[in-house]
Amino acid sequence: MQIKFLTSLALVGLVTACSSSEDISLSNPSYFLVKVTNGALSGQYNPAGYSSQIAQKQIKGACKGNTLASYGEQTQPNGLVAFNATCPGDPIFGNGNIEIERNPEGNYWFEATGY
Repeated sequence: MQIKFLTSLALVGLVTACSSSEDISLSNPSYFLVKVTNGALSGQYNPAGYSSQIAQKQIKGACKGNTLASYGEQTQPNGLVAFNATCPGDPIFGNGNIEIERNPEGNYWFEATGY
């Protein structure tokens, strides 16, 4: 039983690692990814899980001073909303990704990875 569970867990991890952030956002409306590239923030969120206001509130957390200098978004053919934003200065993080996910209790989980 334990080996079967661990094998299942490994397969879930493998599938998740091979999935794009778009695929994850489509299947899990509580998740989205913010890409930080040369000071610009971009990504896509699922409007079934986030309003524009809540998404912006989470995205601006990547900026010093918790504020955005610019923000724009557009609904994509797949139903996700693509966004582009900038911070007034440099983002808190260098180039990398910030994963954001809301749990059932309404709290947010953040994970930042840089490159």
